[in-house]
Amino acid sequence: MGCGSSKAVKVKDKGFPNEVVTKNLVTITLKPSEDKTLGIALESEEDTECQEPCVHKVKEIVPGSAVESSGLRVNDTIVLISGRQCFTLLHDDCVALIKQSIEDNGSVVLGIRR
Repeated sequence: MGCGSSKAVKVKDKGFPNEVVTKNLVTITLKPSEDKTLGIALESEEDTECQEPCVHKVKEIVPGSAVESSGLRVNDTIVLISGRQCFTLLHDDCVALIKQSIEDNGSVVLGIRR
């Protein structure tokens, strides 16, 4: 399904000075189940305008879901969604980006930090 690797991903850092975006980054490709769901719940610690970095974490992985065997873990921090930094995105924007990637590509690639 998906696999993790510690391969660095080159990303231009926008609005996140002095942060090494690719440090300890694991990439995981997620494909939805037949009903087009991933079976994960995200939680976001953010201010209302993302003036500070927004932190998006995996809150729950539904047992028996498409991603259960992908290597994704509860409390993984999502850093990249299909190559795009998500520190400046609000929760709903992250969810929309994941859905759009699945619609466009049939899967979504997450860059996560543990």
